[in-house]
Amino acid sequence: MTSVTYAYVPHHRQKEFEALGWEYEADLGLPHCVYSSLYRWTGEGEPEYPKIEIEIRKREDGAEP
Repeated sequence: MTSVTYAYVPHHRQKEFEALGWEYEADLGLPHCVYSSLYRWTGEGEPEYPKIEIEIRKREDGAEP
């Protein structure tokens, strides 16, 4: 059995997904097409996803974020 994996990809991250082997599948229609598209994994094995950089800063009042 072959499984297909889809991802909801924001327009500003499309090149990151394409570089890993994802392929544009469809426009999602309004309102979603304003900011995202549907992509399908076309690479080998498990899907790869771009890394997300997150900066965690301490709050000014010293409390944990």
